[in-house]
Amino acid sequence: MLRRFCLSLILFAAALLGGAHGLVLAAVDFYKGKTISIMIGYGVGGSDDLWARIIARYIGGYIPGHPTVIPVNVPGAGSLLLTNQITNVQPRDGTVIGLINRGIPFEPLFGGAGVRFDPLKLAFVGSPDRDTAICAASKDAPVRTLQDLYSKELIVGSTGSGADTEVYPTFLMNLLGMKFKVIAGYPGSRDVNLAIERGEVQGICVSYDTIARESIFKLGAIHLLFQAALRPDPRLDGVPFAGDFIKTDQHAMRCGCFSPVLCSVGLSSLRRTFPTSA
Repeated sequence: MLRRFCLSLILFAAALLGGAHGLVLAAVDFYKGKTISIMIGYGVGGSDDLWARIIARYIGGYIPGHPTVIPVNVPGAGSLLLTNQITNVQPRDGTVIGLINRGIPFEPLFGGAGVRFDPLKLAFVGSPDRDTAICAASKDAPVRTLQDLYSKELIVGSTGSGADTEVYPTFLMNLLGMKFKVIAGYPGSRDVNLAIERGEVQGICVSYDTIARESIFKLGAIHLLFQAALRPDPRLDGVPFAGDFIKTDQHAMRCGCFSPVLCSVGLSSLRRTFPTSA
């Protein structure tokens, strides 16, 4: 996976240097002595932060020229802040890449507030993972089961528009009639989990890999209401599967869950240099 990710970075640099001729030599010349910033659209502690730090630790050894790679947290609005920065402020020379939420590229279509980017001008390098989304409720919340969400309100914390923490409950409210109240503005999923412990909110919708590492899950302070993915997660035996409660084809969830890694480049360059297999 790191090698495929690395290949995409090399191709990106080659495009900026004039094409694929002398690809490896051009990449060595470009990246040698450089610092690559892997920018993370969330605070410290979540699964996206963990993935970005793993990539930053090892990927420099796979890139010709062996640049220094550092992780940088840029939390804000569910990674919308970072996406705006990459598009409008950060260098476009292959030294800045970002890990954002999977829902952010759709924000311009949904009329999200504060959007200052064209999703067609984002170059998607790859994704380090494919995970399972869940919604969980505190043991003290009135919502105990999935069916309870049709008659009882669950107050959930969110990191902002475009994030799973907001997209999933909003989707369930608008299309399936479930009852959520979304409290936005938390820097990251860990902050939402702390808010659950403090009693500020009652639950969260987030990836299973993120919540499974948290003390509120390990200590049994929350219970999982459902899971959403392309297919049931074998680790979540007994947890209701989203596909089983979708009422019509029009309500079908887009459950393929991934964390996109991107940089900013024109669409024509993206088409010329990024193979579909990368």
